[in-house]
Amino acid sequence: MIKGPWKAKSKKEVVLPEEDIIEMQENLMFCDNLTEAVMVQLIHSVGENGFDVHGEKFLRDMGFIIEAVRASLYRDCDCVHPMAKIMSAFTTGKIDEDDNGLVGIDHEKLVRILEDLDDEEDPKEPA
Repeated sequence: MIKGPWKAKSKKEVVLPEEDIIEMQENLMFCDNLTEAVMVQLIHSVGENGFDVHGEKFLRDMGFIIEAVRASLYRDCDCVHPMAKIMSAFTTGKIDEDDNGLVGIDHEKLVRILEDLDDEEDPKEPA
């Protein structure tokens, strides 16, 4: 028999995360890493072609694009990202009979959304 200074057993049992939760965490981490790698390459390529990649507007736009890429990858892994709802709100997507993707911005819907935002930002004076 081996005697040792074993730790006293806790009255609480250790609960380990389920395998599907661990898999989801790994998928999210992979999506985040892939997004970073793709976006670093994109920004580097854009900068190498003479665009200013350090300006405030460019960086803000890249933040939007980064989250759009991340949301697309999350969606493919059946995970939720708030940007996915925004993208669905003003984009269209169809696949034709030849398996070609027909995608784009629903300009009319986007204009309506922007008008609603403008109305919220500029409240009208009471008459």
